[in-house]
Amino acid sequence: MPPQKTTPFATFMETALYGEGGYYTRGVNFLQSPPRDFTTAPELTPLFGATLANWVAKQWQTLGQPSAFTLCEMGPGRGSLMHPLLTHLRETHPTCFTALHAVQMIERAPALIKLQQHTLAEWGSLCTWSDSLPTHNSQLPILLIANELLDALPTQPYRLKNGAWEALHVETDALVWLPAEAPPLPHGWQPTDGAVFEHMPSLAPLLGAIKSYADAALLIDYGAANLPPQGADTLQAMQHHKPVPLLHEAGNTDLTAHINFAEVAHQLGAVHCTLSPLADFLLQHGLHHLALPLLPHPATESALHRLLHPAQMGTLHLTLCYTRSTP
Repeated sequence: MPPQKTTPFATFMETALYGEGGYYTRGVNFLQSPPRDFTTAPELTPLFGATLANWVAKQWQTLGQPSAFTLCEMGPGRGSLMHPLLTHLRETHPTCFTALHAVQMIERAPALIKLQQHTLAEWGSLCTWSDSLPTHNSQLPILLIANELLDALPTQPYRLKNGAWEALHVETDALVWLPAEAPPLPHGWQPTDGAVFEHMPSLAPLLGAIKSYADAALLIDYGAANLPPQGADTLQAMQHHKPVPLLHEAGNTDLTAHINFAEVAHQLGAVHCTLSPLADFLLQHGLHHLALPLLPHPATESALHRLLHPAQMGTLHLTLCYTRSTP
C-alpha cells in the first residue's frame, strides 16, 4: 500500500489558489459575468468605487495636496473598483485627479490582468501592472486600497485540545488534525481550551510591506474587530455562491477565512489605524449623496441593502484605514 501524503492545510491552500492552474491564477470567479462564486462590493455597484474616490481625495488633502501622488490597488479583480473610482475622481475632484501621477495595479494572475486592462482601457498609460509591491521607496506619496485581499491569504488552522496544539492537514483526500508546535498567537490573545486559531503565515510580511510602502492604506474585508477566547473557525470554501467542503474540486473552488482586525492593527501600529464597519465608512464618505439621484431604482436599492444592512456587508465587512502619520 503506498504511503499517504500529508500536507499542512496552508500549503494545500496556497497551491489550490495560487499554484499553476490555481483558482486565482486562472481568475476563475471573474471570467464570467456575474461572478461565478462570490460577489464583491465593486461588482454590486459603481457607487462603491465612487465612494472610495472620496476617500482618496480626503487622504490627498490630508497629505497636503501634493502635486503628484500614486494610487495603488492590490487584488483588483476585473477592475470594477478602479474604473468608477477614477471616473468620479476626475469628475468631482479634478485637482486631485490632475495630481494623480500613476495607478499601480498589483496582480499576479495573467487572466485577471487581461480583464483589468480591458476594463481600464480608457485610462491609457496612467495604469501600470506589477505582480508585487515594489521594494524600493517611492519619491511620491502613495495611497493604497485592498478590497477582499487579506481573506484569501493561505490559512493554517490550529486548535487547542486538552492543552496541546494540533494543526489541520490534508491527508490524501481527507482532513486530519495532527500534533503541532504552538503557533505564533495574536498579540494579547488568551485562548481557551478548544479554541480554533486560523494563522495566515504571509499576513505579517504583507502588512510589513504595506506599512513601509504606503503613506495611507484602506483595507476592506470581512472579519472581527477582536478575536474571542474561543478563537474563530471561519475557513470556508465557496462555489456557485454556496458553501462546499474544503477539499471540493481543489483549484476550482474559492477558499477564504475571516480577518482578525485587531492583529492587523497591531502589526501596522494601532495608533496609526482607524477601524469602522463598512456601512459607517461608506456613509461617512458620501455614499448616500451619490446614491440619491439613482433612487428609487431596484438595482440601486438592492446594492445599497447589500452594502449597508447589518446582516449583509454593513457590519460583516470592516474597513481599516492606516495612515503613516498619526491621525
